[in-house]
Amino acid sequence: MQITHNQHYVWRKYLKPWCTGTKNNFIWWNNHKIVNYTKSFDILREKDFYKYKPLNELELFTVKKMFFETENDTKKKMNQYVEMITDIFGDEKRMSDDVRVEAGEMIQSEIEKNGSKYLDCILNDDIRFMLDDDKMTFLMFVLFQYFRTKAIRDKIILKMSNKSAKLIELYKKEFDAKEELSVDWGNIYNYGYIALINNVVTSLGPSIKIRILKSNKARFITCDQPVFNLSNEYDKDVCFFYPLGPNHSIMLSNKFDDNEILDINDSEVLKYNMEIIKHSHEFILGKEKVDVNFSY
Repeated sequence: MQITHNQHYVWRKYLKPWCTGTKNNFIWWNNHKIVNYTKSFDILREKDFYKYKPLNELELFTVKKMFFETENDTKKKMNQYVEMITDIFGDEKRMSDDVRVEAGEMIQSEIEKNGSKYLDCILNDDIRFMLDDDKMTFLMFVLFQYFRTKAIRDKIILKMSNKSAKLIELYKKEFDAKEELSVDWGNIYNYGYIALINNVVTSLGPSIKIRILKSNKARFITCDQPVFNLSNEYDKDVCFFYPLGPNHSIMLSNKFDDNEILDINDSEVLKYNMEIIKHSHEFILGKEKVDVNFSY
């Protein structure tokens, strides 16, 4: 079995529209420096990023209790990836490190394969899939691109780690522990976020509409957090923004009345580019140097 240790937390194929057709491939911005770059393979990756780490007894109990227990049959059936994860639970103690690494890579590859066809449709102004069951599958794909990144992972792990003491106090009665109980949210994250996506899709999916935003001159940029929520994180409404290339972006929201394809002017493109810069973690990518010159 070939093991993929260099695991990208932004999809490499997604980056291609910014990486082709220019003399220097693409330019990325890091620590206030604009640099010519040539290989998408070398950036936005971390060793064994999707590895399913071993869980102690409390961590396994926490994952099942918080993310996977549901009486809703729709939620149980919606996410095939949840089924893959629950299968892993059955073999959790017997899995080798290589299998743990490759299982995470396999799920990401399956997600990307399923999402690729929808991106092709969007780039051809075809959004008919938003009118049938494919909409839920597409929304799931987009949310995977939101939750899979290093920025979101680190943010959620930090937030949940601050609540570990309360969680241990809540669940410790379930265990006759001889050793001190501990919970590491870095171990839990790759199991839990897949179920979290499942919950978001089944609750918001039916009301979500899409807008395709097309630019003529000014180009969209992207970053290492390519999907982000333009709405306040405490708002019940969502508006996910996702640039798909220098001339295309999409927005997905439960506030829209209908699916639309819109041509937008340069000032609107630059407004969204400022949002991309604001939500970036370490990297900003553009088709040419002028696109990532954030002084505009």
